Amino acid sequence: MNRLRPPDPQELALFIESVPDNATFLIDLDGFIKSWSKGAEQLTGWAAPDVIGQPLGILYPLDQGGEDAALRDLALAQKGERTRDEGWRVRCDGSEFYAEATIVALRQEDGTLLSFGQMLHDITDRKAAEVALARNEQHLRSILTTVPEAMIVID
Repeated sequence: MNRLRPPDPQELALFIESVPDNATFLIDLDGFIKSWSKGAEQLTGWAAPDVIGQPLGILYPLDQGGEDAALRDLALAQKGERTRDEGWRVRCDGSEFYAEATIVALRQEDGTLLSFGQMLHDITDRKAAEVALARNEQHLRSILTTVPEAMIVID
């Protein structure tokens, strides 16, 4: 007995809406946001009616390319089906967060490009911990390179 059945679109939508710490949304072929999950609202502060129809570039810091960077990422996804990177993104209040971003080119069976899907996950805290760890390691290395050849530590 084959228990596999086609995915239920309503079930899939319910799953996407149930993941509060991931922003999940669709982008049309011209680079405009066409759907917005509850997780996207929670992460960015933008309500769906305020962001749907806006260019993807509103999520990118202006000093890092803004709309041009967003369109570049979509072009990369179109060529490679999926891109994953880390970078700064912007909330509706102008504050920034460091995100892991995945963009997927969504295609029909014949290869025709339909739209793009994007998922953002806030990794600001993880990135800060990585930077602090690297800084501590660098500090320890600098200490060890400047001490005399023999050193005794007594507790």
